[in-house]
Order: sequence, then C-alpha cells, then structure tokens
Amino acid sequence: IEDGTNGWVLEDPDDAEAIVKRVLQLAADEPLRQRMGAAARATAEKYTWDHHFSRMLALYDEVAAAKKRQAVAR
Repeated sequence: IEDGTNGWVLEDPDDAEAIVKRVLQLAADEPLRQRMGAAARATAEKYTWDHHFSRMLALYDEVAAAKKRQAVAR
C-alpha cells in the first residue's frame, strides 16, 4: 500500500477515530474515491495469476532466446 495513493496506512489499526476520519474523507470526496479506487485496482492486478503467468512466460521466452543466441554464436 502506498499511503495516500492506493490506500492509507494507519499507525494504529485499532484507532477507531483515525479509521472513521478516513472513511468520512472518502465519503465526502468523489474524485479522491475514484483516484484511490483506480490505483488500488491497478495494484491488485499486479498480484493476479494471469499477471504472474504472463511475466513468467516472458521470462522463459527471454531465457530461451538467449540460449538460442548462445548456440548460434558457437
């Protein structure tokens, strides 16, 4: 979580007043809700299986291409 970007980090998660303050802030500020919501969704998408699988395939392709270049160079 990036404090203020895609969520808030509270020093004390048991501080009910701080939680209420942030909830009320979101309730009163539509642009902030939209901005933080979009940022939170973008962050969450980085942790999906599809995202990791795509990155893993790209890495395998990169390694295979490097091995092929090495074999050709010999």
